[in-house]
Amino acid sequence: MPSSKQPKYAQIKADLRLQILQGAFTPGQPFVTQQQICDLYAVSMLTAARALNELEFEGLVTRQRGRGTFVAELRAPAKVGESKSIMCIVPGLTSGHVANVVRGIESVCDSRDYQLVLADSHGSEERQSRSLQRAAAGEVAGVIIYPVEGAADEESIAQLRAANVPIVFADRYWPDIPADAVILDDFAIGYELTRKLIARGHRSIGTVWGEVACTSVRDRLAGHLRALREHELPVIGELTALRPYLPASASAGTSVLKRMFTGTVPPTALLCANGFVLASAMNELAEWGADGAEPVELAGMDEAGPYDTLPLTVASAALPSTEMGSRAAEILLGRLGAPSVSDDTAHIVLPVEIHVRDVPAVLIQA
Repeated sequence: MPSSKQPKYAQIKADLRLQILQGAFTPGQPFVTQQQICDLYAVSMLTAARALNELEFEGLVTRQRGRGTFVAELRAPAKVGESKSIMCIVPGLTSGHVANVVRGIESVCDSRDYQLVLADSHGSEERQSRSLQRAAAGEVAGVIIYPVEGAADEESIAQLRAANVPIVFADRYWPDIPADAVILDDFAIGYELTRKLIARGHRSIGTVWGEVACTSVRDRLAGHLRALREHELPVIGELTALRPYLPASASAGTSVLKRMFTGTVPPTALLCANGFVLASAMNELAEWGADGAEPVELAGMDEAGPYDTLPLTVASAALPSTEMGSRAAEILLGRLGAPSVSDDTAHIVLPVEIHVRDVPAVLIQA
């Protein structure tokens, strides 16, 4: 069964879908009934009905009034090398970093006469899984995935491997899945930015995260912690906790920032995961007012955001996003026609540049 993070109907649908694709059911034969699904998976009739509806929507089963549900005729998957399309799966398109990764992929695909099929999962593991399964069904020649945060989708990867569809990870990867990956030197991002802030005299640095359950974020936190320890600075749980930042809402005093600045050791600098987190944190700080406030300096782990936040940061990381996309595409195109699991998987780590600026600190009143 797929990850328990998915709704029950989605887990059932994925399980039955895999059985159909693996040939456990013959096209045209009666499929499992709604009641059988209830008995087999210990779920309600409503959940069973939704799972069947999803399978019908994907064209895997057909409903015949008065007769029941039947397994549909499956389209034959494309032969290796037949498709001239590459699927790129991303968690969203609002980030400039993601957009530039896609731009790099597209430039290589265009130069090699491949069509790019873009699949936006909107941060949903379920949508991401559906895209991977479409790829495994023969719609594309290969996949580049910038995965949403969360656990590995081992079932969908197994389907890709069975169909000999290569996959390359971009920006972050699933540690338990042997596959090509092009990532940033995320450890260096956390380490170098922290060193820059320490050099400016900061001894209390708050970390502000967006996503938390992915390799890139964990590596950045590891770099941050290394820099603190090398400078014999205390690791303060309230400032280094790996938790998603949500701006203050109707529940006053519950935001991550509020807890930091009202704690026993308030930060004098904030290290923000990306431009969007930085912008949101800035907006929250501004709402507090600045009368009698303390100065706080800001650093960003990238330079992309909803608007130009660079003039507000004393340090930031410039990410080679376009190069990441182009390198991932080159690796993928080189894998086409080769076995989907290789002993020489590539793990490319791209260096980043750290930019330092002399800008005034932000004044806040906690």
